[in-house]
Amino acid sequence: ISDISMPHRSGFELCETIHRLRPSLRVYLMSAHHYTSENRELRAVGAAGFFRKPINPKTLLSELGSHFAPSA
Repeated sequence: ISDISMPHRSGFELCETIHRLRPSLRVYLMSAHHYTSENRELRAVGAAGFFRKPINPKTLLSELGSHFAPSA
């Protein structure tokens, strides 16, 4: 999970780099600014999803929980 606004590189740039190096790694971006998970920029860099700050813990757990559940 990375913020979109950072000092030296944007979350979009970071996500694009991670997606290029490890396509199977899910990267979520967050921001207090208005974006949606359907935003063209988010999809273009390979973001798995988007969270608007402040992040609701229930939403976070719901979205990420299944990726960390023990496998049967």
